[in-house]
Amino acid sequence: MARKLSFPPGGDIPLIRSDFSDQEKWEAARDAAVATYHAGPTPTDSFSASLQIVDDIQYRDISLDEAVDSLPTTNGKSVDERIADIINLPDGSYPAVLLADAHALDSEGFNFLVIDLYENPGRALRVPASSLWIVTTGLEFGTQLFHELAGQFEEVPN
Repeated sequence: MARKLSFPPGGDIPLIRSDFSDQEKWEAARDAAVATYHAGPTPTDSFSASLQIVDDIQYRDISLDEAVDSLPTTNGKSVDERIADIINLPDGSYPAVLLADAHALDSEGFNFLVIDLYENPGRALRVPASSLWIVTTGLEFGTQLFHELAGQFEEVPN
């Protein structure tokens, strides 16, 4: 039977560690996730993802299916209503969660699993650490929707 987990209280998008097999890989992946990346011609064109780091053994080996089963319900809201909610996220919520699973820690560039919570709950993408700032900034500020990001990154079937 799949576990039903609670996600941490709102704030920055959480990066949840689910692979506890290698502390050094985790630390490297975590550091890469929050590192500053240069995205323009000048040194001031630097960005980093604002993440809530969750390093808690209760999330050990959480699967995409378990994460999806644990998502907050949409309370019968239509896709348009959920998209409107993204722009005005209530305090204590966030538009996505990130998983640092075995695939992420073993992949070149640390390809984290990003799971949509609002537009199409459960839809997932693999996003390299160097691009997390694009995803988190776009989703948190409502400048990009999950389906727009899906065209830029590898989609993960669930």
